[in-house]
Amino acid sequence: MGTTDKSISSSSLMTGTGNEGQGTEFDGLVNLFKDELTACQYDRQISILMKLLKRFPNGFYVRSGLNGIPETIRACIQRINEGRMEFVGPFQQLLELAGQPFVYYKAQDSLHHKQCTLNILNATAEAMSVHHEKVRLRAVTTLYETVARVRAKDQDDLTLLRKHNEAGGSKPAETLGMQGSLGGSGAKSGGSSWHYGHQGSIRPDESLKYDKRSTLHEAVRESTVVTRLVNELKQSSSQSHDMLTAIVKGLRECSYYAHCCRLITNQGGLDQLFSLLEECDFRDYAVFIALETVWNVLELNPTAKELVGSFHYVSVLHQVLRSALINGYKLKEKEFRNDCIAVCTLVAEDPDNHPYFFKTGLTELVFIVGAGTEIGLEHEALKPFMQTIADEDFELKKLAWNLLYILSFHSDNAFFLRESDMLKALFQYLDVDCSTPEVVRWPTLQLLDLQYVAINIITQLSLNGARHFAEANGANIMLTFLRECMDLNLRNTTLRSLVHLANSENQAAFVEANAIECMLQLITVEIDLNVKRDCFQVISDLCAGTGPDQELARQQFGELRGVELLVPYLDLDPNNQTSQNLLYVIVDCVWNAIVGMPTNEQRFLELKGVHKMLDALEKSPNWIQLCLLTCLVDAFQSPKVVAQARAWSHKIAHTPVEK
Repeated sequence: MGTTDKSISSSSLMTGTGNEGQGTEFDGLVNLFKDELTACQYDRQISILMKLLKRFPNGFYVRSGLNGIPETIRACIQRINEGRMEFVGPFQQLLELAGQPFVYYKAQDSLHHKQCTLNILNATAEAMSVHHEKVRLRAVTTLYETVARVRAKDQDDLTLLRKHNEAGGSKPAETLGMQGSLGGSGAKSGGSSWHYGHQGSIRPDESLKYDKRSTLHEAVRESTVVTRLVNELKQSSSQSHDMLTAIVKGLRECSYYAHCCRLITNQGGLDQLFSLLEECDFRDYAVFIALETVWNVLELNPTAKELVGSFHYVSVLHQVLRSALINGYKLKEKEFRNDCIAVCTLVAEDPDNHPYFFKTGLTELVFIVGAGTEIGLEHEALKPFMQTIADEDFELKKLAWNLLYILSFHSDNAFFLRESDMLKALFQYLDVDCSTPEVVRWPTLQLLDLQYVAINIITQLSLNGARHFAEANGANIMLTFLRECMDLNLRNTTLRSLVHLANSENQAAFVEANAIECMLQLITVEIDLNVKRDCFQVISDLCAGTGPDQELARQQFGELRGVELLVPYLDLDPNNQTSQNLLYVIVDCVWNAIVGMPTNEQRFLELKGVHKMLDALEKSPNWIQLCLLTCLVDAFQSPKVVAQARAWSHKIAHTPVEK
């Protein structure tokens, strides 16, 4: 026969001779498939294919993947679709080996690795159209193994890049590329811990260097894998459970790339994943993987958050979370439960989605999880974690609070949380005398983390919830916590919360709780100018206004020698931003706490306060000068202030001041 010369001889296959590593190992077999004279020699084709598979038990050469292996895969697909079932076994072995790491025969083979991977992915994706369940399952398995291997290699390269950058090396990042053959099997999937930047994804600040350094990931982007997998997922009703799980695993591996996340979203894959979450038992492994895939898509494709912004999608999340909370006792089920709240948090990052959380009851469910035990609620969702301090249950608590903080920016959600005594539950974590078992059970480090989140939620809910804040005795609890807190960062966070709350409807509560005295004490012992600034800001806000509460605040400020404490800070040299910010707040405090209060004004004049303000006017930047001049205009309503101002002599020739 005329084509005998083109086929691979039996002796060459047995001895391993020939053009090894040149990418021609499969050329003879491809010719055997295509030639009209040998196209029907099925036994011979299978025999040669089996010999080639035995010859490369640890993976094929890179150059073989450029043409020979993809063409062999397509030829086998054609044979099986024609009814030649004897090709099924060898074809499955071929697909299995095609998913192995490729071998470099020469250093130059690295230049062809991307094209080789792309060709193999596309050819294997076509095998999903074969009318044989086992072949299709093997094809999908090969796809997700290949993508996982590519991602593992890319992650190794990124790790080198990060270490290189942290070390301050001078070697260009582009030279930290692939070396040697690709090794390892599938990469470990992202964990359940809540964080932005799922394990395996590429950080935005690294994307440019990443694209310059490695091209292997482009094979995944340019392939038809995502399209094929999404189309197969759309036929999930006719798929076996193993096939469905393999498809979702393939999408999960692809979802670590932003481009693939956009494809999954645009081609309807996200909708299919939510359908899977809705229809299947949450204990099903496919549901675990589907949820993680949704997490990746929402994180790496911002437009996906708009797509899932509907009553239906949020209802699905509510249904899944409720089932996991009620029935999830095992470790893996608790991790799934936490991942579900993490996905909800990603959806809630779009403010337009907040109303659906309230309407579907998801806000209520998360509230029960986050604060039910503290206020004595009895609910079936509380049973799995009510008395535990395990890492998974602590993570659930923190995730729930983070989500509630985001949702509290929406009026309906905030109203529900206030009316449900959320503030009372949170203030128990700041109450130094609290003896509630649900609070004191947490270890110190876990309690600190919860206190940080509690303060943020308290601040947001209390801005328009003065009644609930007062009913929870919030002012006294916060001030006592501020005095006795041993963690400086947490104390400063609490102080920043007071800055926000002092300028709201809660002024009266803080004045009655002697907040002025607390702030003056902190100013006396603190050396950090930023902390001093915040304390003076609280004092200024509590004194701002003309009501009886503000009058009492100004009186307390004078009786507690606040004027004597304030005046020396007018001598600050505004040579940096920190001192300028403090001086600005000091002037504001003079305006609100001293000007207009006769006793405070008198003491201010005795300490030469007007002279110090005029001195500050000469050396301050323009934006502080404007505040000083405005304050002086109001102060000049008093003849005594005018008299002291006339007695001042400027130290620097400054035309605008003289005028």
